[in-house]
Amino acid sequence: MGEKRGSTGKLECPFNQDGSLEIKTKKDVWSRVTSREFRSFNGPRRIYQPTDIVRGHGNLDIKMEYVDYFGPVYAYGTNDQVIYEGTRELVESDVLVRFREISQLRQ
Repeated sequence: MGEKRGSTGKLECPFNQDGSLEIKTKKDVWSRVTSREFRSFNGPRRIYQPTDIVRGHGNLDIKMEYVDYFGPVYAYGTNDQVIYEGTRELVESDVLVRFREISQLRQ
């Protein structure tokens, strides 16, 4: 069995990861992202999540709503909190730089 590589630490995610995580890009468009990008995005964030489940006659009616998220912002791939500045960019870290370098090598 192979040895684990890369980041194996648990990232803090103090938000509902079961919802649809979205960020507002510089083009004023809401875009769906993973929890890794969501927690490290320094700009408007929201979660589309269920608020109520109504059961009746064999059917489920799931009510959904958007909830703005104002929680902490972390440097990408770390648990290091940074100050919110509203730049609408991912917060740089050594992990993000390494991921970008690997991505460039694969092209």
